[in-house]
This record gives sequence, C-alpha cells and structure tokens, in this order.
Amino acid sequence: MEFLQKQGIHSCKKHELLVNKEYSSTNNMYSLGMAFDNVWNEDWNTVYVLNGDVVFEKSFLKNASGESSGVFVDKTMYIEESMKVILGEDGYISDISKKIGEDSYYAVSVDMYRFQREEAEIFYKRIKEILSSGRVNQWTEVALSELFREGLLKMVPIDISGYIWWEIDNHEDKLRTLFRLNLLHDLPDLINCKLFVFDLDGTINLGNRPIDRAPDFIELLRKFGKYTAFLTNNSSMTNQDHKEIIERILGIDVEEREVFSSLDHLKDYLDSKKYEKIFYVLNDRALHQLGVSQNQQLEADAVVVGFDTEITYEKMRKAVILLQKGADLIVVYPDMRCPTDEGFIPNAGSISQLIGSVSGEKVFYVGGKPYPQMIVDIASRFGVELSEIVYFVDRIYTDIKMVEKLPAKAFLMLTGETNFEDLLDDTDLIGGLETNNVFLVENFRFLYRVFERIIVLF
Repeated sequence: MEFLQKQGIHSCKKHELLVNKEYSSTNNMYSLGMAFDNVWNEDWNTVYVLNGDVVFEKSFLKNASGESSGVFVDKTMYIEESMKVILGEDGYISDISKKIGEDSYYAVSVDMYRFQREEAEIFYKRIKEILSSGRVNQWTEVALSELFREGLLKMVPIDISGYIWWEIDNHEDKLRTLFRLNLLHDLPDLINCKLFVFDLDGTINLGNRPIDRAPDFIELLRKFGKYTAFLTNNSSMTNQDHKEIIERILGIDVEEREVFSSLDHLKDYLDSKKYEKIFYVLNDRALHQLGVSQNQQLEADAVVVGFDTEITYEKMRKAVILLQKGADLIVVYPDMRCPTDEGFIPNAGSISQLIGSVSGEKVFYVGGKPYPQMIVDIASRFGVELSEIVYFVDRIYTDIKMVEKLPAKAFLMLTGETNFEDLLDDTDLIGGLETNNVFLVENFRFLYRVFERIIVLF
C-alpha cells in the first residue's frame, strides 16, 4: 500500500486485509464484492482494482493516475490464458473475455482497472446482482463483460505497452517473469550496446514475410546511431542475394558490409586447410560466393555439405562415394531445418546427416553457427568489442550456444523455431537464468515499445 501511495495512487485512510473464507467455492468477483462493501462508504473519487498475482515495473505505476475509467492493457502480444479486450468504434471497450480470439482482440488486459466513482457504482451494482443470484464462482470480468456488451459501462483502454509486467499463475509464468525482470535490470547495458546483429530466417523473416515490427525495430536502432548487421547460416545463396532479399522483404536499405554468412567463414576455413580437391553439395550461387567451381572428378579430399536447394540424387550419390574413399566430411553449419512461411524444410544439418549415415563417415568439421568465430569476425568488421554486441536469434542449439561463452548478449525470439516449451527443456539455460547473457523476447512488437520508451533516456 505504501508503494502505491509513493507512485501517486492515494488510498483510503482505512487499510485492512480481508480474508475470503469462502475461497474454495467462490472466485475473485466475490472477493472484490467484499472489498467494495468494506470501502464503499469511504470518501473517494477513484478506485484501482489490481490482481495480486501480477508483477509490474515500478515506472508503470507512476503513470497509472488519470481521470477516465479504464482497463490497463498491453497491445504487444496475444496471451491465450489472459483476459483480452475488444475496442468499439466509439473508442470504448465493448467486451472483455479470455475467449476472445486473436483475429478480433484489441489488446490483453494486465489485470489492473481504474474506476471513477460513477463507473464504480455501475460495476458494484452489477457485482451485487450477480452474487445475490447465486453466481458466486465468477471472474470479476464476467460483470465487466456484461456491462460492456449492454453498453452500460464506458471504459477506455489504458495502453501500458512497453512496460514490464507478467501474471504468475504457475512455474512457467514464474520463469517468464524472471526473464522479464532480467531484461528490465539489464536494459541500460543493452541500450548502450553499439552493434545489433540479427539472424534471418525465423528471427526477422519467415520466408518472404517479415516478422511483425522487425523492420520498425531495426530502423529505430539506426535512428539512434546503432550499427545493425545480419548474420545467417543460410548457405543457399550469395551475400548479395541475402542483401537484396532483406531489402525486399523488410523494405529497408542494407549495406554490403552488414551481411555476414556461413559461406564467409567456410571460405576462411577451406583456405586454411588448403584442400586440393573439394566436392560441394551446394547451390551454384553458393559456389559463386566462394569463387570456386564444382569438382567433376570422382576424387576429392573433402566433401562440403550445406543448404543445397538444388540437390539431386546424383550429387548425393557422388558425395557418399567420395566419403567412403576417405574424403573429409565438412558441414557448413548444423541447422536441421529452415523455417519458412509454409513450414519447416530440410537444412544443411539434415542433408549432411543423410549423406553421413549412408557413407558411415563421421563429420570432420562443422562450421557456421554455433561456431563463436562468426561473432568474433563480425565484431572485427565493425570495430566493436564483443561485450558491445546484441544478437537476435530464434534457435537455442546453434545461435544461443554460439554466444553463451562470449561476453556478447543474446535475445531469444519466440518468432521462429523455438517455443517456450523448448526453452523449459534446456536445463542448463534455465539453471543459469539469473547469471547468463540470454534474454527472452516474445516478439518485436513488445521489444520495439520497450526500446522506444527507454532509448531516448540514454
């Protein structure tokens, strides 16, 4: 209560903890009815209703005061288990429910409400009507939904998008909250980083479709003088191809030096090994990037396998035979599948696994991500320290593993291959949650609003 008062939310002089002894057979509407009964005759004009299982960023509460009755909402995500609101054409909320679908919702309620006395009286009256009818096991929002749909209660959405909050109902919610608190704690260091590096497929785009708000977020960083770069394992095309695709999909300008791929690292590695004859399971465009031509002989010191979207049975057959003759198996990178707007397709890791399993040969070398040299090289290209890099990714087993032992920071996006259940299965990552350099960000809509609010302060 003292904390709320410090944020400018002044309470009644009467402070009392009420215990709902009928808790097992009622719900939060019953408890709220008890609270209203207890304070209704006090002298107040505004009342705030908060659920006790929601964690809020302190600065959010500083902006909680206002004149209109409203529902505090977050427009940056859709949460299945949360209350969602629909906005009417008149600007007032027309419904609130957990059952509202993603195609029609306006925002997610953060379980905080502000009522002026007039709207509170309408709300309180409906609560008493519902409870007196015997419907005691109801959510508070049932009363709100009825009043909204009947047009009897006028409340506006109060947008707190970009502030840190989360509702804690279970262990999974607790972990999400810890991730968000870690992000909040480290925001000053993250904002002050100089180079922001983005993985491509699954992070900023899905096939030919941009990830929502990714272009806006990149432009926001550039506006405030940050370097941006694009790092990809995708070996099916040249860096110029990647540049043109990024520009076409995201609608932004990209400099040539901003693109760094697994083929850049592969070229350096092959030059260091000085193989005389190499057979490539790669696209013609990739061979052009490397500046080489295909080995047509049935002899080779190494077989290089990447993301070959022009692969043929004959090419696989020749690779298998050469490996059985003693050639080294070099995998450009280990990604098993590539996310597209139509679903996942085979990637370098799964292609090499097929070839290796037939030949019986073990992999001699795996390049690309998660090889740390990729980040080291791009830091050198931009003249920044590793600690000044933030890397945005969608995979744990390649991208996160690449930076977990480096001073660079990683943002794990839930926009591509990884979902939160995958994250829970990674005991090492979860075990070091409060000390590692990995931050969870569900989407760019959320991150854009966070950075937009904070970056001007630094």
